[in-house]
Amino acid sequence: MERLDMAFANSKWRELHDKAMVLVEPVIGYDHNPLVLNTEVPLLKVGKPFRFESFWVTKDSCSDVIMDAWNQNQNGSLMFVVCKKLQSCKE
Repeated sequence: MERLDMAFANSKWRELHDKAMVLVEPVIGYDHNPLVLNTEVPLLKVGKPFRFESFWVTKDSCSDVIMDAWNQNQNGSLMFVVCKKLQSCKE
């Protein structure tokens, strides 16, 4: 099976409708998925989970990023501090 139900837009349209989102609805009684174009209401987006890339450690700046994050002063429980420092590395 191939996915034939899709939407297209050029860069100018995307600039005008930066919050636009195409939703693919389930097939009910047809052989294509209905597409719903939402241009007004920003929906809550679920982000992709962070994934560590092993090639990052080959970069000279990697150790600087880690040291800068770990040298930041954070207040809170030990686990909170670790989470904040990991988040800083991610950013």
